[in-house]
Amino acid sequence: MKKTILITGTSTGFGKLMALQLAEQGHQVIASMRGINGKNAEVAAELASNDHITVKEIDVTKQETINKAVQESIEQFGKIDVLVNNAGVYGGGLQEAYSMEQVHWLFDVNVYGPLRMNQAVLPHMRERKDGLVINISSLIGLSAMPMASIYCATKFALEGLVEGSYPELLPIGVENVLVEPGLFPTEILQKQGVNADLPEVVASYGGLSEQMGAQIGQNMMALIEQKQPNPQSIADKVVELIHMEKGTRPMRNIVCTLCGPELCRSFETRRTEDAQKMGAAYTAEVAVN
Repeated sequence: MKKTILITGTSTGFGKLMALQLAEQGHQVIASMRGINGKNAEVAAELASNDHITVKEIDVTKQETINKAVQESIEQFGKIDVLVNNAGVYGGGLQEAYSMEQVHWLFDVNVYGPLRMNQAVLPHMRERKDGLVINISSLIGLSAMPMASIYCATKFALEGLVEGSYPELLPIGVENVLVEPGLFPTEILQKQGVNADLPEVVASYGGLSEQMGAQIGQNMMALIEQKQPNPQSIADKVVELIHMEKGTRPMRNIVCTLCGPELCRSFETRRTEDAQKMGAAYTAEVAVN
């Protein structure tokens, strides 16, 4: 069955790959991004030239753009079957060297963005008693790394939001799941991120920040060159989840070429089972009381 799928952050990377692949399969894709008449006008026009893609302006930090796009999409297509919360921004640097403004900016996009999208789309899904929300998280939302702790914290927060709401939404027919990419060579690493912005703090570390950042960067590039991870595998996983039978989708879906399938499966299965058991225990307690 062909579905209507709203994806955020489709100007580059995973989001664009998802939009193109799903459109190729005949689904109706609502590809959203910022600046469709400005900085992203070219890619917006490219996607809009596909008969199965409609482009909408969404800035996940601005509720009014979300509400407008969601309402227009429901009026145009009659439904939204799937929401893919893909939009995000990366940030790196010493934790102490982040101003609170930068911290807020990262959380505004990576945490509050998906929350805003959910609050706009979930009432429609609840009314239909059917829907799927796919959240693009990160492997470092499960295990943090130095020089990216604030970014990791945003993904840890997203993991908690999904894990906690998973048993809330299942009884009303909505599945809320995660995809956790490992290291992939996408544009998010090249774009200007929301980085540590207090140079005096960085300087007080006596070169440690630069040394650690350079070493981590070298290690990451070496792994990419050795393993050749393909970003298309994330789009493939999203497509796979959309095509799965309702009720069979795992809550966690780790996609990482670098750490090996056995480690991925063990982490994925353990965390998913723990979450499901805890959710069942809480809901049982509520039912008893």
